Amino acid sequence: MSQKVYGKGSLVAVKAFEDIEDSLPFDLLGYDSDNGTEMMNQYMYKYLTTEREERGRSEVTVTRARAYHSNDNAHVEQRNNSVARKYLGYERYGFKELQPLINYTYKYVLCPLLNHFCSVYKLKDKILAKHRKNRIYGTPEKPYEKIINSDYVSQERKDILKELHDALNPVLLHDKKQKLFEQIDLANKELQKGNCSTRLLTLPPIPNEFLIYERKLKAIYEQNRGKIKLYKS
Repeated sequence: MSQKVYGKGSLVAVKAFEDIEDSLPFDLLGYDSDNGTEMMNQYMYKYLTTEREERGRSEVTVTRARAYHSNDNAHVEQRNNSVARKYLGYERYGFKELQPLINYTYKYVLCPLLNHFCSVYKLKDKILAKHRKNRIYGTPEKPYEKIINSDYVSQERKDILKELHDALNPVLLHDKKQKLFEQIDLANKELQKGNCSTRLLTLPPIPNEFLIYERKLKAIYEQNRGKIKLYKS
């Protein structure tokens, strides 16, 4: 999941993080951020520690990257290219009015398309042969398949995710993605001119399959509220 936030305010980042967590079909076990104040601050720390039980969430181990080691979160940082810049480009979207439209596109169109229908693979090993490094990659899998095959996700949540997967159509998602990114680009250009119409900023309705998916996940969190015991350090 990806979210666009406007500015580097602490509460804005916490709200975006909470929205992402609400859409995940599994519990978070760890949070590892860089040293930016927007991602590591007192509000984020409270959300990840003392507020977990009352929200019905599992315990999270909080860590952060080493100072001046920008490659500590390489697998996360690469999404800046493969998800953000690949589709939005390098142009700066500095208008707050664009935030709801961009987040809608990521949450209900682009991320479902990538997570459910696009295979990815990880580097397994490097072998030195004749002064060259040969990279050995694992079997390509869709992120959706990794969750379905995982032993750490409950069958109840797998069933909810599978119900969502069966309702998605990759062709329709791809066509919708093209139209929405064209709308975002056009709205950004019009805002730069100072005459953007409200029609360009209007959000499409949330697909019914996502409303059902989010409602069922929320019901699980409500059942867990107050039942989860946190370890005290």
